[in-house]
Amino acid sequence: MDGVGERAHRSIFLLLVLIGTLLLAYAGARAYTLSFTHDETISYAIVAEHSTAKSTANHHPLNTRLMTWSYRSFGSREWALRLPNMYSVRLLRVLPCS
Repeated sequence: MDGVGERAHRSIFLLLVLIGTLLLAYAGARAYTLSFTHDETISYAIVAEHSTAKSTANHHPLNTRLMTWSYRSFGSREWALRLPNMYSVRLLRVLPCS
């Protein structure tokens, strides 16, 4: 590539990284400040073993296992239970680039 094309490619890449980082920060702020939705409440009930919700369509085994790990590690705070999903988004953002 010539110098101009290479700089343009790098600039676009950096712009995309910046946008992705800002979106991730925005999603993290929302995860920290917003209260649980109905689906998240059912998932928490499955994790905390407070209900028979495991037999519902809301039971996603991988998500439930990751939420259980986060629950045991960080407690029942909403941001802690959303943490595995936040890292999954980050992982999905990085995988296509590799």
